[in-house]
Order: sequence, then C-alpha cells, then structure tokens
Amino acid sequence: MVCNCKEDLKMDIVVRSPELTPQYATELDACLDIKIDLGENVTPYTSLAIPSGHTIAVNTGLQVKLPEDYVMLIFPRSSTGLKLHCMLANTVGVIDAGYRDEVKLLLHNYGEKAIYLTHAQKVAQFMVIPRPKVQLNLVQDDESFREGDRGGGFGSTGS
Repeated sequence: MVCNCKEDLKMDIVVRSPELTPQYATELDACLDIKIDLGENVTPYTSLAIPSGHTIAVNTGLQVKLPEDYVMLIFPRSSTGLKLHCMLANTVGVIDAGYRDEVKLLLHNYGEKAIYLTHAQKVAQFMVIPRPKVQLNLVQDDESFREGDRGGGFGSTGS
C-alpha cells in the first residue's frame, strides 16, 4: 500500500536521555508517545505523586525544533484517563514553532486517590501538523454570511 502523504517530516529534537525519545507504538499510529522525566537519579522505586484533585507540571526531557509552518498538538493517551484517572489540564497542548524550551505536561488527577507516575511512563502523545497562516477578512453579519448556517450551536445536527 502506498501512502498518500507527502514525504516524511524531519524534525530536530533534544532528549535528556535515550529512554525518553518519543516513539510510535505501531506503524499505523497517528501520534508519538511522550514519556515523563523524573530526573537523573531515578531508581526503580522513584515515583511522582499527584494527589487527588491536584494539577502539576511534569517534565518530559524533550525539546523540539518544529519547522516554521508546523504545530505540535499534545493529547492524553486513552489509557491515561481510563487507568490513571488523569488528564491534561489544558485538554490539548499546543507547541508553536518558536518554542524551544522543554515540553512540559500539565497533568490533573481527577480521581479519588493519589496517582504515582514512574520515570519514562507514557502519559501523553503528540502529532505534528501543518499550520496555515489564517488571513481574516472582516465582513458584515448578513444573509450572504449566514448562507448554509445550521443554527442552534451545541447539538444542532441532532443527537
């Protein structure tokens, strides 16, 4: 089968240590997994606690250099919500091409108990997509603007 995609995107990254390198879990995955970084002196017993109801910024040990016309979107992994009762506090992380510092994750524990994260644990995933530069055209709210409007907003196409 031939991919209808353009050529693969090459992107420079810096990782604090090799085990933190983002990877696709399978060949067909849309996103690369992001792992958490608990620092240099981790042991098999080292963990990071997030108390119930708390939000913390978590290091990833990852820095990226995105091509100018691209954006990185960070999403939670499905197992993060199901198994950890944890979510990204900002729901979707956005990394712009001009950002070069460490990528961090804002994790919120919405469960009833503290959760404990380990070094290099996969909790989020990212994709890099083209970012068009939007040119806004200021117009009036009239019949031609409303043409094709479904109206109603939330749930306007049915349940």
